[in-house]
Amino acid sequence: EIFYNRVSFGPLQIALRAKREIKNDSTIKVSFLETSFSLFGKTLKKQQAGGGGIWKVKFTGKIEDKNGKEKLVRIMETPSLFVLEQDL
Repeated sequence: EIFYNRVSFGPLQIALRAKREIKNDSTIKVSFLETSFSLFGKTLKKQQAGGGGIWKVKFTGKIEDKNGKEKLVRIMETPSLFVLEQDL
C-alpha cells in the first residue's frame, strides 16, 4: 500500500511517498520511495528517497483536543517516537 506523509509551512509543502507492508497488528515495514517539494501547489522538485525500516505501533486511539474536537492519534516507534494526529 502506498501512502504519503505531508507537512505544510504556509504555501510550502513537503511530501514523502512511501510503501507500507503490514506484518501483524503492531508491526509495519516501511520503504521510502520519493520526496517532493511544492510551492503554491506547483511541484518544484521530486527526488528518489531511500531507506525505511520496521515501525512498531505503540498506541492507536481517539482523543478529544482542548476544543472537544475528536482526533485519531497513532504513536509509533520508528525507531524514534513518531506521533500522528488526524482530524476525524
